[in-house]
Amino acid sequence: MKSTLTQLLSITLLTVASVGAMGETSDVYKWTDSSGRVHYSDKPDGDNLELVNVKSKRTDKLAIAQAKQVRIDTAQAAAADQRIQAELDQEEEQNEEIRAENCSRASEALVSLRNAQRLYVPNDNGERRYLNDAEIADRIQRAERDKSKWCAQD
Repeated sequence: MKSTLTQLLSITLLTVASVGAMGETSDVYKWTDSSGRVHYSDKPDGDNLELVNVKSKRTDKLAIAQAKQVRIDTAQAAAADQRIQAELDQEEEQNEEIRAENCSRASEALVSLRNAQRLYVPNDNGERRYLNDAEIADRIQRAERDKSKWCAQD
C-alpha cells in the first residue's frame, strides 16, 4: 500500500512538473489569410497552418539590470558632457567679449598715440615729463603689438 501511494504521489508530481514545463513553451502557428497577410498566434485558427519553431530562453535578470545600468551611466555621462560643453561655450563667449573690449581699447590707444601732438607722463613730483621721439615710437610699437594681439582674426 505504501509503495502504491508513493508511486501515485510520484506520478502526480511528474504530471504537475511536466504541465508546468509545457506552460513555459507554447506552440506558435503561422498562416496566411485570403488577402495575403501573414498572421502568428498561439492558437491554431484556420487552414494551411504552419507550426513555427520558436527558440526562447529564460530572462537573465542580472544581464537586464546590467544593461539598464549601462544605459543610465551612458545617459549620465552624456548629460555631464553637455554641462561641460555648455560651460566651455559660456567661457569662450566671455573670452570673446573680453577680447573684443581689449581690441577696442588697444585700437583707441594706438589712434590716440598717433594723433597726439606732445605726449607726457607724470614724474615723481607730479610734474609733466614730455616723451622724446624714441619713447613715443616705442609706445606706438607696443600699442601696435597690443592691437595685433587682441584684434587678430582667427
